[in-house]
Amino acid sequence: NFTNNTATNNTNGNGGAILLIKDGSSSATFRYCNFTGNSANSKGGALCIPNVGGLNIIHCNFTNNKINSNSGYGGALYINALSVTITDSDFTANSAFDSGSHIYIEKDMENTVIDGCNFTNAQGIGSGLGSSVVGQGSNLKITNSNFTSNYGKKGSGLAVIGNVPNLIVQNNTFTKNTAVDDGGALYLSFRDGLNTVKYMDGNNFTGNSAVNGGAVFIDSPTSSQYLVW
Repeated sequence: NFTNNTATNNTNGNGGAILLIKDGSSSATFRYCNFTGNSANSKGGALCIPNVGGLNIIHCNFTNNKINSNSGYGGALYINALSVTITDSDFTANSAFDSGSHIYIEKDMENTVIDGCNFTNAQGIGSGLGSSVVGQGSNLKITNSNFTSNYGKKGSGLAVIGNVPNLIVQNNTFTKNTAVDDGGALYLSFRDGLNTVKYMDGNNFTGNSAVNGGAVFIDSPTSSQYLVW
């Protein structure tokens, strides 16, 4: 576990500040940590966590972390874990050229919960999807969070892609996010082919902009998808 640690202006290939490699069944917790100005060439400007059973991030700050190359993921965080909980944390001015300027969550997830977080001024400077990007295989719940003034190609506030059997996006605020292409605040692209229900409830969208879908863009070619708005 990591508590009350500060990492500033570190750089590495993966995980500018910390590359955490575990056995896939153990867990890791970061509490009251600060990560500022760190960078990586490929994955995780601040943290790269490619193989843990569980990850908890609580009351942490991630500021001005970035990916240096034009094909990297996760300006602040790159995560591949079975279960992830991120609560009461702030993500500010992190950047990635490809996807996940603040957070990139990989496809092998089982459960992800993000609650009470602030995502601000992400810079998806290339083909970037979202300030938070979730891949395949995740049950995802995002609640009580703020997405403000983020910039990217698609889903500048939040992008949810691939196989997401259960999605809950509830009581969040999306303000002044800008996408060059689709979904100024929120981009949803479902490919799971399952009879699943996606819940969107109690969210506020204000002043977001994009070429297609100023607030929300939904790409769901499978007829078995149900979106409850």
